[in-house]
Amino acid sequence: MALRVEERELGQLRPLNKGGMAEIFDVPDFRVGEHADWPLVYKRFKKFTRPIPIFGLEALIKLREALHPDQRLAFDQQFNWTIRVVTDDESGAAGILLPRLDSTYFVKKYNSYGEVREAACEAQNLLGTDDDFHRWRMQHPSMDQRFLLCRNLALGLGKLHRAEVIYGDLSLRNVLYRLEPKVSVMFVDTDAVRPKSGSSPLGKQPHSGDWEPPEALAAQRSGNKIGFAIQNFETDRYKLALAILRILARVPRASELRDPSVVRPVVPSGVYKKLEISIHGKPADRPTAKEWYEEFR
Repeated sequence: MALRVEERELGQLRPLNKGGMAEIFDVPDFRVGEHADWPLVYKRFKKFTRPIPIFGLEALIKLREALHPDQRLAFDQQFNWTIRVVTDDESGAAGILLPRLDSTYFVKKYNSYGEVREAACEAQNLLGTDDDFHRWRMQHPSMDQRFLLCRNLALGLGKLHRAEVIYGDLSLRNVLYRLEPKVSVMFVDTDAVRPKSGSSPLGKQPHSGDWEPPEALAAQRSGNKIGFAIQNFETDRYKLALAILRILARVPRASELRDPSVVRPVVPSGVYKKLEISIHGKPADRPTAKEWYEEFR
């Protein structure tokens, strides 16, 4: 199976969005043979990020392709995963092809002036207050729906960890959610993940601000740049717990929250204990994604 495609083969490129490291284009004229029914988008890396090694990105494609078909189907329901590497006349990867996200992961969102735009429904929205959701004119998830979102978050991270892949820069900006037709989450920016024994294809990925694990902050205070940059299964588990805490808190400034006592009155004792261990305990003792999933069943 060919893992690469030349950018000139993609045909028409329609701009959709742009971020700090890449631009996103709709690719209406190109399909991948074994997924001919998938609408695609092209994530083209900006010049300053290159060269990006091709082989690391190809390894991600091979990882997905190696899954049993039933596992692959479940995987595709939670991960916006690389399916081809795009090359051009310069060295390294020009970008990647991804399935276009389902429209149910987008929402019409109003700003303070009453202006509306369609945007990806980031899990970061879950940190909004009642007033925020009223202003955005978005459905405010109930506590039961939030528990389901946490369960799905744990399920997805557990799938990665079973495949011995570290997500790395997990934050609520890298996860989308929906409430209809059923409560679920979608992990995005998956080209920055790394195998257990390898590195991210995109190079060193920093921790997002306000998501740094305690061991990273301790390394930063001591001037240990290498220690600060380390991302592993234990840091993934810390960030999972932090995401769960912030999703369930429903308090102002939840994006900075690291204190589980805030949710003690509103969550089951098992959830609270796991949050305490995850956030204040030793890295090796942090509950696994599987343990979190079972807690929310």
